[in-house]
Amino acid sequence: MSPTWLNALRAYATRTNATPASLLARRHLFDQLCAAHLRGLPNAQLHPDALAVLREVRWSLLREGTTADKAELLEHILRQYSQAVEKAMFAASTASRSPDSMSGSTDTQCKQSGRQQPVSKSNSSRTFLPQDRPPQHSNRGGSPLSDAQLSELSMLQPLLLEQVQCLVEAKVSDIPLSARHYRYPLRSPLLATVSPELPLLVLEELTQQNSALSPSSPPSTVDWEARVDCCVGLVAAGHVEEALALCGNDGSAFRAAMQRVVPLRRDGWRYAWALADAAPLSRILDDATAAGGSGSASLSWLRGVLEAVDMRHRAVVGARQPTAAGVGVSASADLERNDLFEWVDRLRRLLVQSSKRPLTGAEGQQQQQRVSATALRLVMDTYFSVCPAGRWRDAVGAVLELSGAIGGAPAATQAAAEGNRYADAVTMGRLMSMLQAAEQPWMVLLFFYGDSLALQVASAVSGSDSSTQPSGSDDAARWRVSDNSVRAKVEECVQAARDADHLTMATGTMLKERDKSHTAIYNHAMVALAATGHHTEAMLFYRTLPSLLVNSYTHWSVLRLFLRPTQDRRAASALRSSDNYNHCVHALRHLIQMSTAGSEAPDTRTPVSNTDNDEQPSASISFTRDQSSVWESMTLWAALRRDAETVSLCAAHAPAASRYAHPIALLSAAVARGDGWSAVQAQVRHMCAAPRTTLKELSLATAATASFFPRWPDGTAAAELPMRAELFDEVARSMARLVGRSQSRMDELLQLLVDYSISLRRRRRTPMTPQDEEAALDDILVKENILASTMDLARPRAVCGSDVDKEHQASDNDGAEEPSVWRTLVRVMASVAELQGLSAARAAPALVSAGVPAKMAIDLLPT
Repeated sequence: MSPTWLNALRAYATRTNATPASLLARRHLFDQLCAAHLRGLPNAQLHPDALAVLREVRWSLLREGTTADKAELLEHILRQYSQAVEKAMFAASTASRSPDSMSGSTDTQCKQSGRQQPVSKSNSSRTFLPQDRPPQHSNRGGSPLSDAQLSELSMLQPLLLEQVQCLVEAKVSDIPLSARHYRYPLRSPLLATVSPELPLLVLEELTQQNSALSPSSPPSTVDWEARVDCCVGLVAAGHVEEALALCGNDGSAFRAAMQRVVPLRRDGWRYAWALADAAPLSRILDDATAAGGSGSASLSWLRGVLEAVDMRHRAVVGARQPTAAGVGVSASADLERNDLFEWVDRLRRLLVQSSKRPLTGAEGQQQQQRVSATALRLVMDTYFSVCPAGRWRDAVGAVLELSGAIGGAPAATQAAAEGNRYADAVTMGRLMSMLQAAEQPWMVLLFFYGDSLALQVASAVSGSDSSTQPSGSDDAARWRVSDNSVRAKVEECVQAARDADHLTMATGTMLKERDKSHTAIYNHAMVALAATGHHTEAMLFYRTLPSLLVNSYTHWSVLRLFLRPTQDRRAASALRSSDNYNHCVHALRHLIQMSTAGSEAPDTRTPVSNTDNDEQPSASISFTRDQSSVWESMTLWAALRRDAETVSLCAAHAPAASRYAHPIALLSAAVARGDGWSAVQAQVRHMCAAPRTTLKELSLATAATASFFPRWPDGTAAAELPMRAELFDEVARSMARLVGRSQSRMDELLQLLVDYSISLRRRRRTPMTPQDEEAALDDILVKENILASTMDLARPRAVCGSDVDKEHQASDNDGAEEPSVWRTLVRVMASVAELQGLSAARAAPALVSAGVPAKMAIDLLPT
């Protein structure tokens, strides 16, 4: 095969006008060969003769040309091999994330849980790597692969070894090699699967090439990208000390290598942390000091280490989510999180000590202070983000320590002595966010309104300390004021601020002018007021907050205050207040206005128009999962209060993943009996066109629409209405797309339609009393009851204020019995089955049991 194929290729090259001796022609020829022989990976096995053909062509192409041309061509050949491996690995990782392969990969990961991760023996004892932990709690931002999946790609190992053979052949043939050649095999995670020591052997060959990667070499002799790729391969193989030596004093290479190693494996954060933990702290501190002296403030070493800390912290937080594993896993995660917090705290203390060494010259001192403040602010931001909830006193103590309050000295004296060295080191918004997460709203208000420094000093003088001292913590750097003292002081400050009509004025002594212009501290203060029981003050705070200090999070905070899912009945009782509802509607409208404007501009207090036409406006609001839940609760609250305008507004801007916003709007419009049909068909058409609508959602919408607006409104003998017939035909086509060719999905659809129709019929026969309306308000915050609460909207009101209402209620009670409802549903079932070539016969017995006439249900049986 090989000689014939090579002759055919040579003949093809001759027929074309390309010159075989030119570098461009030879590269093009090899590209075509690679496309022909390597395009089937990884789904198709590598042909046995593929590498042999490529090898012979490679030998032939490398015989001609100058030495520089040969080196460039060899680099291109190695790049083609490497890209083929990378594409195959990407395709394998994409396939591993499909639903069919999730269970298999999970089982494989569990089997691999006892395997140790390849970390170099040169790692220091400071490395907190849980070797026995499975990699499922890892960063999933890229397309990572686990060790088991890497071993499954053993078919790619010959292709990787071919790259190593290229390097050996080049060395024998006296082709000059550089880091640009060695980086391709080194950056592949498959290299370590062949042999853990193979990356070291390649590195040894690399360093012998005229000492190209020596730290003392000028930058022009080393390609930066190639050096980073080599570092990535060494870190992925567990040789972190060698990777650090390769980085030399280049912090940017260190940071880039750490960022690139994460997507290579499913537990790539472990390798990034191993590299960061092995980096000498002296180098990190010297980098900050040198940056201050030289005028360059990149702080790459420090930024890279803090990024690794953040990766490890996210992995620890993810590991705490599953509670079924038992108390041991949670305790282990808490211990690891405390270890990480202690690690950052040590870095913080060392950085503070090193920043106190002055440089000669006033200009040098100013530059050093600026860089030191930037470095310390980066560390403090990470310090707050990784702080466990139980260590909040240590974090507050660290803040006061930077302000010179620890040790009993007056704050003013200490601040003057330090010359405001650390004035910008603490971001108060980050501190308040940490305190909110630790459920310490009183401390948030103390920092916003009061003098925490004076309170700490007074507590130290009086000796009153009711705080619990954890083992291993430094008593001189902790918040020692009792909770009762903090509450008393905060109550005094809040009362004084309200009496002076300065509730939104940030008067805390720790707040700098920079902090007072940040919206975050005002949002945290408003939430803390509500959390401490000052609901009236919180709403007054929201109404009087200057527009320049309002952003979207401000409005989201108001909605979350009342609509956050909970089982607490006291929180649900707040939904009975009209004032609270008006506050939420105000927040909702301005949130929509700010979000649809596409910016976080200040609130301009202009009204939001409502659209009731068939065309729904495109929602440009970005939702998290919690915000989507709050949005659905707001929609249900507005429906229970019969606020059709707000319901329509919520549905128009509902998140794409919302399951109940549109069914709520549909039922709310149907029971209104005004221009209900126009609003109902708009919601149904939107659900049919939405790409994320599920079969359950569409079944509920279909059952509700058929219950209130059947296809044949006046009985079985009446003619159908064209507009309704068109709508139900569209619904049937949308259902057919969701069902596909699966009979099980068809059976599920039939069961859903029958169950929802029976439930709606039962509810339409049961009027809603005032007591039921109060219970419905209480159930808004119980997410487990949202389906039942949505369907309860179909219940008629028990109190009728006019004869027209009585007629509507009587029509509701009679309409549920009309055969036209069931006839409409039977027609939809039959249409879906006919479109997909499936059977709807399974629904016939259920329909007869529900009271549907047999002559109507028999239409579903096959003829």
